[in-house]
Amino acid sequence: MKIKKSTLALFLGPAIILFIVFTLYPVLRTILMSLFKVNTITTPLNHWEFVGLKNYIDLFNNAIFKISLKNIVKIWFFSGIGTIGISLLFAAILNTDIKGKKFFTSLIYLPKVISPIAIGYAWLLYVYNSQFGLFKNAFSKIGLNSIANIQWLGPDMIFTAMVLAAIFNAIGQYTLMYISAMTRIPKDFYEVARIEGESKFKQFFTITLPLIKDVIKTSLVLFTTGTIGFFAFARIFSHITTVTPMLFTYNQIFGTEINPNTNVGIGAAAGVIMTLIGILFFVLQNVVVKDTDFEY
Repeated sequence: MKIKKSTLALFLGPAIILFIVFTLYPVLRTILMSLFKVNTITTPLNHWEFVGLKNYIDLFNNAIFKISLKNIVKIWFFSGIGTIGISLLFAAILNTDIKGKKFFTSLIYLPKVISPIAIGYAWLLYVYNSQFGLFKNAFSKIGLNSIANIQWLGPDMIFTAMVLAAIFNAIGQYTLMYISAMTRIPKDFYEVARIEGESKFKQFFTITLPLIKDVIKTSLVLFTTGTIGFFAFARIFSHITTVTPMLFTYNQIFGTEINPNTNVGIGAAAGVIMTLIGILFFVLQNVVVKDTDFEY
């Protein structure tokens, strides 16, 4: 059956218009703005001053932005290992016939339904507090005073503290993804492996991981997207050692409310650079993690 062009326009038109207005136009305007000196985010276009690539040069000469780039790589690597690793472990455990499976699954996912701002402040005020925080009391009671006395919010540890809080907030989402993937694997595979004498540990690496590799690849894409936009925890654990490109961009663009000399064009350039870095991450992931050759 041939679909009329008028019908296609009727159904696709609103989506295309919304895409142009809320996605394409902001992207093109940001790229254009990155080539101009702009006083504020609301400055009319006819008041923009063309500076070419000067914003990009100034950006990479900015010490804070260079720190933020190093931080985002460390967050992606260390938080990625922690988040994906712990999520796979929890999923493997919850995919068994343990008692209270639904309760523990809900408990692990609970932080994800709470605002990251609330999670961040909870860790900041009630977990890392050097006087009555959870870490202080828990480690003191079991005699690990050296760990209990760690100043988690000090300059040397605040980045690690932020990463731990971010991992806690993220593992629920990825645990559910992996559980869903693992439940689709036929039980016969594990039964054959058990008969052949393979341990559950070996079964995880020879059966489970290969058969959920596509889901892991998807989760890496989602995790990378979230890392590029890492903002809430960096804002809460506010310190020069925890600044991220997204926080830098936010301060550069909306800092004009405090400092009228701020150049919004540099913030736009930072946004363009982070988009390119995000694309680079996606390409590397596709090269490193190949599509699975298994069918079941």
